[in-house]
Amino acid sequence: MARVLQIHQQQLIGVVIVQNSTLNKTGLGTSLELIETLIAVFFITALIPFFILNALLSLTQLKSPLTTSTVFDACGGKHFYSQWNHGPLKSSLLLLKILSGEFSFCGISLCNKRPAITLRSNTLKPGIFSVHQLHQTMGYIEMSHSESLKFHENKRSLIFDISLAAKSIVAQMLFDASEKIAPKRFDLLGVSIDNVSKKEALSFIFDEPVESCRSLCFINAHSINLSCSKPDFRSSLNQADCLLADGSGVRLGASIKGVKLRDNINGTDLLPHICRRLQQNGESVFLFGSEPGVAKRAADKLQKKYPGLKIAGTHHGYINQQESDDIVEKINGSGAALCLVALGSPVQERWIEENKHKLECHTVMAVGGLFDFYSGKIARAPRWMREIGMEWLFRLAMEPKVKFKRYVIGNPLYIARILSAYS
Repeated sequence: MARVLQIHQQQLIGVVIVQNSTLNKTGLGTSLELIETLIAVFFITALIPFFILNALLSLTQLKSPLTTSTVFDACGGKHFYSQWNHGPLKSSLLLLKILSGEFSFCGISLCNKRPAITLRSNTLKPGIFSVHQLHQTMGYIEMSHSESLKFHENKRSLIFDISLAAKSIVAQMLFDASEKIAPKRFDLLGVSIDNVSKKEALSFIFDEPVESCRSLCFINAHSINLSCSKPDFRSSLNQADCLLADGSGVRLGASIKGVKLRDNINGTDLLPHICRRLQQNGESVFLFGSEPGVAKRAADKLQKKYPGLKIAGTHHGYINQQESDDIVEKINGSGAALCLVALGSPVQERWIEENKHKLECHTVMAVGGLFDFYSGKIARAPRWMREIGMEWLFRLAMEPKVKFKRYVIGNPLYIARILSAYS
């Protein structure tokens, strides 16, 4: 009898927990909807002068003030909304969708075409702003579309949505390139950059047939500055088989030039995908560079995170020319398919240029401070800073003396060079 009562008590507790969880989610949704309604009313009221202006502009041309537009959400929903034919803020009537409760300020991403693959969400409505849209604008590759949707569902709160809206507005103002062209390759101040997606970058590393070792480097604002002051370094960069755009500086520079940059492909975000591909292929990687012990610690942590990952070997980057030849032999003798070189710019790019023809691995990559991050030596910026391209600010705060010249002096110099060349 006591056992039966205990079972009933546990079942009752479980029901209460589930009901409380549901009530909490429902309560959160209701509170957010009320706040969003009030905000929508505020903005609609504030925009009334623009609504009148837009209507008058259409009437003076003897045309209807409004037109009906269609938009799809990532879950496959089809939505119709009114849009102004003339004047500023043509899509501002989307606020009426929030007022009606059909849309939210922040939610499921919207697109002009029906998505090829539809997602599912039990708690989010279509949103003017979305995590996926923010990531698309910034070329952020850490999350897939479905992962970003789940992330929003788990993190949803008033503070999260306000933060998402603010980040999205900043990103749109600084980095939106939706109307620009997206060539496969473009020149930025003399450096030829490959404009590829994460999938294409991984295909270059693993899938394309090779007869000899190929090189891959990441290009950021610092790389561009160095290439402007050191023509020999620019030559080293352009000798690489693939140059990937890394960071908000290159994205901003490309946008000013009129180029739509695809994914922001930096080594730190790309490495997890590389490790998974190495696991699948049964291939190994050699880690060369950084201070003594750092590459080994990074290797240990990577193997812990990705069980079965084969590390062919590690070696620090404090070497002379004679030791450099020995390192090449060590890499070749390890049987590594991939070699990551973390010597810092411009040393790593020059080392690769000088030794690529000696290496027997299929790809060698210049990865900068990658091992410092994965070994735990240096903390990485919070996600919200990475999402809006401000990771450099965190790096400056963590290492002010080391990074002062690169960021405080280098960033304004880079912007000045870009504006001088392309504005």
